[in-house]
Amino acid sequence: MGNFATLSVEPPDEAIPKMPSDARSMYMLFVAGGVAGQKFVGREGTGEGANADRRELARINPQQTIEELAAMAVPLIHKRRRVFRRLMSVPRERYVTRIQKNRDIQTGRHNLLNEQDLDAIFAEN
Repeated sequence: MGNFATLSVEPPDEAIPKMPSDARSMYMLFVAGGVAGQKFVGREGTGEGANADRRELARINPQQTIEELAAMAVPLIHKRRRVFRRLMSVPRERYVTRIQKNRDIQTGRHNLLNEQDLDAIFAEN
């Protein structure tokens, strides 16, 4: 893990009060997912990515900490640990392949997973 970024669409402030409770709950677990993943592999949920997730969660539910949500998410990850490991290994493998093919790769955004990849990972497990 580490040094990976995800691209997600955050709800605008005015949409948050109107979110259905199940959508809000799922989004909060999604936001806590990075810290939960860190905890699942025995690391602390620290760094700029975790801090950005803390700020995002505060917009949605300022009463709950990311650590509380991560504690709820870790058992979910444990149940689907094969999927979790694939979600970690596939981007890593693709990154290594790209670096091996082009040692002068430019800094920037490089898509390592797309929606079809995610569908395939979840379908195989």
